[in-house]
Amino acid sequence: MTATRAMGWRPWAVLLTAAVVLYAGLSWRNRDVNRIRRRLERLRVSFNKAPDESALASLRRAQEIAGAFTENPSVRLGPYLPDLFNRQDLAVAIHHARTTLDEIHTSIRDKTIVVAADRQSATTDLAVEGTYVYRDDWDRQVTEFRLEWARQNGEWMIQGVEPLEVIKPPRRVREGQ
Repeated sequence: MTATRAMGWRPWAVLLTAAVVLYAGLSWRNRDVNRIRRRLERLRVSFNKAPDESALASLRRAQEIAGAFTENPSVRLGPYLPDLFNRQDLAVAIHHARTTLDEIHTSIRDKTIVVAADRQSATTDLAVEGTYVYRDDWDRQVTEFRLEWARQNGEWMIQGVEPLEVIKPPRRVREGQ
């Protein structure tokens, strides 16, 4: 009777073990997705700029944003902006944009995060809506981007950025200025 009872438990033990392993695997993947989401939200907040931001604060934010990228990223922002291939050039470009614009407000919507099976790379497709104020004139742009991520030293870093579609271009582009 004891041998029969022990054999009856084996399928349940295998199923229970498989369920625990599956749960652990999904938890790790969700953990990566959540880390990427948190990093995106920190970047979104860092991109925003209040009208009274000092040049020093702007520089600090530019360096903070560039620090979320790998050392040699591939950043392609479209036909009107230069491509950037290192973190230093990226920080300079971000700082220039921040000091040129009076205010920046961003929001992220429609994001899809896919983590590769090896958990060393990921892709995010998202739409970024930006409202910019320049000399008391405001404009709004909505662009879809693809971000390529790489895990480096346990951290998710942006390795590449490319626009997928400009949903609503800036007014100056729409008006041909």
